[in-house]
Amino acid sequence: MDNNIQNTNDLSPSPSERAGVRSKRVLFIDRDGTLINEAPPTYQLDSIEKITFYPGMFTWMGKIARI
Repeated sequence: MDNNIQNTNDLSPSPSERAGVRSKRVLFIDRDGTLINEAPPTYQLDSIEKITFYPGMFTWMGKIARI
């Protein structure tokens, strides 16, 4: 593993954070199939009526936002 890449599962402070340099963490999430339940049988979101969110998605996104 490249020593310059931080483990994304590790929420401990980065070396720059430990040194007092403030940085902002960023999380990129692919919404289709991750936040939004893709509707069978086509599994395509081609209309707003097909959008349904996974249960608890907003709760977990709120928790992630507060980290």
